[in-house]
Amino acid sequence: MAISPDGYTFTDINNGNPVMLGDTIALQKGIRDPHIYRGPDGAFYLTMTDLHIYAQKEGLREEEWIRPKDEYGWGNNRALVLMKSHDLIHWTRTNIRIDQLSPELSEIGCAWAPETIYDEEKGKMMIYFTMRFRNEEAKMYYVYTNEDFNKIESLPTLLFDHPQKDISAIDGDITKIGNKYHLFYACNKGIMKAVSDKLTGDYQFDPTFYDSEEKSCEAPNVWKRIGEDKWVLMYDIFGIKPNNFGFRETSDFKHFTDLGRFNEGVMKATNFNMPKHGAVIQLTEKEANDLCKYWNCPISFGETLPAQEYPKVILRGDYADPTILRDGKDFYMTHSAFVYAPGFLIWHSTDLINWQPLVRTMTDITGSAYAPDLVKHGDTYYIYYPSNGTNYVIWAKDIKGPWSKPVDLKLHRYIDPGHIVGEDGKRYLHLNRGDMIQLTDDGLATVGEVFHTYSGWQYPEDWDVECFCLESPKLTYKDGYYYLTSAEGGTAGPATSHMVVSARSKSVKGPWENSPYNPIVHTYSASEQWWSKGHGTLIDDAEGNWWMVYHAYENGAYTLGRQTLIEPVEWLNDGWFRSMQTHKPVHPTEIPAEPSMELSDDFNSEELSIQWTTWGKYNRQDFELKDGKLYIQGKGTSPKDSRLLLVTVPDKSYQIETQVDLMNSGTGGLVLYYNEKAFAGIVSDGKQFIVYKNANEQEKVPNTFGKHFFVRIINEKHNCTLQVSRDGTLWETIKKDIDVSGFHHNNYRGFYSLKAGLIATGDATVAFNDFRYTPLTNKKNPVLKGLYADPEILYSQKDKKYYIYPTSDGYKNWEGWYFKTFSSDNLKDWKDKGVILDLKKDVPWAGGRAWAPCIIEKKGRKKGEYKYYFYYTGAGKIGVAVANEPTGPFVDSGAPLLDQRPEGTNRGAVIDPDVFHDPVSGKDYLYWGNGFLAVAELNKDMISIKKKTLKLLTPPQYSEGTYVFYRKGLYYFLWSKNDTRSEDYQVRYGTSKSPTGPISIPENNLILSKVPEKGIYGTGHNSVLQMPGTDEWYIVYHRFNRPNGIKMGRDAGYNREVCIDKMEFNEDGSIVPITPLL
Repeated sequence: MAISPDGYTFTDINNGNPVMLGDTIALQKGIRDPHIYRGPDGAFYLTMTDLHIYAQKEGLREEEWIRPKDEYGWGNNRALVLMKSHDLIHWTRTNIRIDQLSPELSEIGCAWAPETIYDEEKGKMMIYFTMRFRNEEAKMYYVYTNEDFNKIESLPTLLFDHPQKDISAIDGDITKIGNKYHLFYACNKGIMKAVSDKLTGDYQFDPTFYDSEEKSCEAPNVWKRIGEDKWVLMYDIFGIKPNNFGFRETSDFKHFTDLGRFNEGVMKATNFNMPKHGAVIQLTEKEANDLCKYWNCPISFGETLPAQEYPKVILRGDYADPTILRDGKDFYMTHSAFVYAPGFLIWHSTDLINWQPLVRTMTDITGSAYAPDLVKHGDTYYIYYPSNGTNYVIWAKDIKGPWSKPVDLKLHRYIDPGHIVGEDGKRYLHLNRGDMIQLTDDGLATVGEVFHTYSGWQYPEDWDVECFCLESPKLTYKDGYYYLTSAEGGTAGPATSHMVVSARSKSVKGPWENSPYNPIVHTYSASEQWWSKGHGTLIDDAEGNWWMVYHAYENGAYTLGRQTLIEPVEWLNDGWFRSMQTHKPVHPTEIPAEPSMELSDDFNSEELSIQWTTWGKYNRQDFELKDGKLYIQGKGTSPKDSRLLLVTVPDKSYQIETQVDLMNSGTGGLVLYYNEKAFAGIVSDGKQFIVYKNANEQEKVPNTFGKHFFVRIINEKHNCTLQVSRDGTLWETIKKDIDVSGFHHNNYRGFYSLKAGLIATGDATVAFNDFRYTPLTNKKNPVLKGLYADPEILYSQKDKKYYIYPTSDGYKNWEGWYFKTFSSDNLKDWKDKGVILDLKKDVPWAGGRAWAPCIIEKKGRKKGEYKYYFYYTGAGKIGVAVANEPTGPFVDSGAPLLDQRPEGTNRGAVIDPDVFHDPVSGKDYLYWGNGFLAVAELNKDMISIKKKTLKLLTPPQYSEGTYVFYRKGLYYFLWSKNDTRSEDYQVRYGTSKSPTGPISIPENNLILSKVPEKGIYGTGHNSVLQMPGTDEWYIVYHRFNRPNGIKMGRDAGYNREVCIDKMEFNEDGSIVPITPLL
């Protein structure tokens, strides 16, 4: 058994010695083909073949096999070994004779390579394995086990056989991806695959071989990398001596990248060799440490830095076409400027991870300047770049400048120049399309004519790309070779378009030999995080490590433009390099610090700060900094032709705001700007606010503030809210739900990004004071996009997903009229499933004021049948609606379930229902009340109250929002104290031995409250989630919208957001006070 901290380097925990011996656990005194699986209960399920192929040699039997080989085949056996553990140390064991399950199985020739998987439909553990009858061809079968994993409960059923009946299919391994089951297996001495929509059959044959070996392979096993959408296909190469494992990696189960073999590529085996038929699972840090401690393995998890995962983002936001230069121990990098000025911002770093802006080199930009190459030759720095149909160069003796005016190289119809000094000592530029030209010795002019030198690398015909587009040549000299790094596939278009390829030659003029490891960098699937990876530069550091720096779009964030990434490469014995996914740990002080550049500006400097650029031509006289204000000379009549001052946005969610003073007749405000055809924003001339939803759609709203006002744009993952304020404290929303997700190159061309900034329109000066940029990203909370409150959470047994059912917030006096639900597979990524109940359309007796829902899932009589009962507040009454799916559609019962306060109460409201199933009695209860807490038993129909069961339970310091759950013999009652509009809204609790009380109050029963130093206020109205089959718990609640809510006064109670935090218990069962996380 071997263990790994990163999925790349594996160390045997017993220094290459066995952790289990076949002579102690197997009928044949031998075990092989081990497979391990973690079940839904968290236990480990280990299955093995009961077979000793060397039993005769070791004197354990007289014959080679237990039955004649000519009748029953090679390796004939009849049993499997089943083991179960909760810690990988202590195991239960059962030996199962397959031939004894039924008389029809008495003549089986083998039962090999068992694997385990949980059948979600059956709710049972399933074992599938290779079996043949006598000496016939082998096929794959499956059986079900009992819960204790010590008994087979069904007869073998055919799972898969090869469509060519005289060919065996063995060693199956199933991985579920989405709604598909991928069955990898060994066949014809290679690894093949079949795919099905269901676990237990109908697998469709795929004739492709998925291993990359010339020699025979078997025993495929697929495992997922931690924290990545990448899977590794591992297999046993038994056709080589000594035998070894092979590895390939995929993101889409269509395209695979070869990782080589153990110790022949990125995969390492530190203290063992000749591995056979393996399987990999993921462990928690505690499990790994406990296992290593038991076996005295010299690895400690969590105490040392693991290998870093790549690629890493080193510059977030629109930093496309990176070109990087090492000058001693200093690194300098710049990117495409396009039409933004001043252009070509040079960044500086000493570790390749942390970057700081150094200087902008050029104010005079003609056309769009892009794809530069930053080089140093002798004592001079150069930037070569294309623009306006030709190519230019600027130069400086000091990297900080001053930089020269652009020099036209008169090199037309070419782009992406790449500088290199050849073996003859002369200077050259490589160009797109594989062409090149000589430069003069000073590098400021060309010599002779352009000539062709390289035709690129041909990618597979079925790859989805934008165009061939051979471009971005960057050259590196190492060990007698020139390495030409190029881009192909097109920089935009499909997610899988762009790529980095490599070729080498002894001469800068070729001929060029393509790398066998091409593409070096590529996006293989739209499911990956980074799209259109390409335009790379190869660079080394002072310690001898090599890296590839390139750009890519982030999946779901096209508007940010192409961001700069880095990943390590390794040089192989054949003189080629290839990408690595991990590298040596980065020292803690080198962990990237964000942000790389301050975007806020108080305008107290003498010159415009380095973050600012204009759209198009830059004139210093158009901007004046004076007395803590920025004065911009306006122009034009709309954002299409106005004066813009923009910053490059690094975050998917952020907020910008500023104070505007209109001096005369001008117009000023904030804008999100892609180009003249794609923008959104808010401006005012002192009389009205003009809201731009896009270039062709605008609205006007009266401005009651006059010529002095504050404006704000909140962009939450492309969904924008526009706000205005008289004093910068109390904000008024004048437009929300403006969608800017389409403002990017694939719709509007140009290769720009959606930048944020200031706008001044008209022939007048506009003053701006204190521009604030606040990132809203990299936060654990909130978990839902937008304003929602009173969250109810459900784990559905039907589809194994999590659901949140909230109040739709953002409406004055809680006047929302509909309910939505959101689903997730992991409690992190939530999908809006739409409206499930509209009170205006579907509930005549209510019509509006839709608040505080709760839900319960009930299993039906038929297999797979479920009912969902949705209780909610509508117009101050409590109703119930029913559906067959957790996402609806829900149908209301037709009348309120509760509409009167209980007897004995003279205050409060009939709101905030909570439904609870008592696992002890099997009864269902409904709790409700504001100002009082009432409970009643529900009838079996779940839509009516059982008469004479109503009871009041109101505990001290109770306001509303009850939630009840059961744990280890105790019933926990959680509720909210104070008004939801108060910053002191909080969660308290009590416990009981009964679901109907009485409730005991712990000495300290406050478990969730505000954290002013974090800007967290109004925490309350919760639900609770127990992770299935575990004692792991989470609390789901709302808080004031952050950071704006606390500034909104009582209106904060209508502007709330949903959060999730972990909930833990002391040994005595008391709840540990929860620290709300950002």
